[in-house]
Amino acid sequence: MNERRFEEPEAAPSLLEDLFRKSERFVEGLVAERVRSSVGRALEWTFRRVILYLTAAALFATAAVFLLVAATEGLKQAGAPAWSAYLLLGFLGGLGGLLLLPRSETPRGR
Repeated sequence: MNERRFEEPEAAPSLLEDLFRKSERFVEGLVAERVRSSVGRALEWTFRRVILYLTAAALFATAAVFLLVAATEGLKQAGAPAWSAYLLLGFLGGLGGLLLLPRSETPRGR
């Protein structure tokens, strides 16, 4: 059963259909450009903040290490045994780190 299909040539779009298609493409392009620019600005702002915070954290960590090493050497020069100087400053560094961690709030009544 061979059936031959004849396709009729597509009629030219009416003026209203053509206007609708062009308007649709214009609005899609406008929305796409808005979204693209907004996302670009948000990503730029986010990456700038991340780089700034990572740099600040690295500088803070470096300063803390130098401070602890200097304090340890100072305690050793003052006559404290080396083990006690390392123990005391290790404890103080750990305590400082715990104080800097954010606290999670637990709901009361549970």
